Amino acid sequence: MGHGRVIPLHSDLREALTALNRAANSGHPVVLSERGSKMKARSIVIWFSRAYRTLGLDGCSSHSGRRTFITRAARLVNKAGGSLRDVQLLAGHRSIHTTQGYIEGDSDAQRRLVSRRGNSGNSSTRPVGWRDARDWPLRPTASGDGPEAIGTTSSRTEQRAGE
Repeated sequence: MGHGRVIPLHSDLREALTALNRAANSGHPVVLSERGSKMKARSIVIWFSRAYRTLGLDGCSSHSGRRTFITRAARLVNKAGGSLRDVQLLAGHRSIHTTQGYIEGDSDAQRRLVSRRGNSGNSSTRPVGWRDARDWPLRPTASGDGPEAIGTTSSRTEQRAGE
C-alpha cells in the first residue's frame, strides 16, 4: 500500500475542486466511482484507459501521464529554484533512484548543457586549459596548459592506471 503525502495543487485545480465540493455540499470525495463510492487506484487506472481509448490515444495510460509529469518537472525544476529532490517528493518516491528511472534523457539538452560550461559562458567560469568552443571535443591536459583529444591518455592517467 502507498504512503500518504501532501502535494501542492495548481490554483485552477484547487478552485475547481473547491467549487465541486461546495456544490456537493458534503464531506465526501468529489470524484466518485460509477457506483457512487470513493475511487480506488484500480478504478482510476480503468477510467484513464477508457478515456484514452475513446480519444484514440494509443499507448497512453495513467502511468504514462505520471512519467510525463515527472520528466517535465525534472526539466523545469531548476527554473522554479528547486532540485530533483523536490521532484522526488512530488512523485512520492522514497528513493531518488526511483525518480531517476522515470526521467527520460534528452541528448540535445545534454549538448546545450555541456556547451555552456557554466552559467554565463565567460572565460572566468571555464576550466583551466579551455579557450573557446573550438576546444570541443577536447579537454584540458593534466598540466592545464592546453587541450588534448578525448580518448587520448595522459601520462598522469597512465600512472593512475598502473598503480
